[in-house]
Amino acid sequence: MKESKNEQNRKIKIIQGKGNEWSEAGNAIMQIFSNWLDTSDIKNTEFLARVNDDTFSISYRHEPDEAEIRLTDSNGTIGMTFPWNSKGSISFEHYMTDAMLLLFHIRSLCYNKKSIKTINDFLCKNITF
Repeated sequence: MKESKNEQNRKIKIIQGKGNEWSEAGNAIMQIFSNWLDTSDIKNTEFLARVNDDTFSISYRHEPDEAEIRLTDSNGTIGMTFPWNSKGSISFEHYMTDAMLLLFHIRSLCYNKKSIKTINDFLCKNITF
């Protein structure tokens, strides 16, 4: 049975309306990543080379009033650390959500399977809802 023009238009509107909130969140995370690179004074090409190195790792320190996520390789810390302090403007849960989304974005840039696994393992171990 052939759909009427009204049914087709309604489906198009439904499909076009979906995902806007996700694309806005995605754009925000990409902007945060770009700002982080700029603040870290690291070029995208250097970052990608280091995060895709076989020595890439993620360290995490969490105490009651502060936390820190650090990306490292054999040359040391990659970019700035991701710090959190209870006296700051965001809750620990929001900090971890932002970190998770940022790490998902970084993972999407990885081509080294070991680096992808490192990020996946970190997220599975430390991000709980």
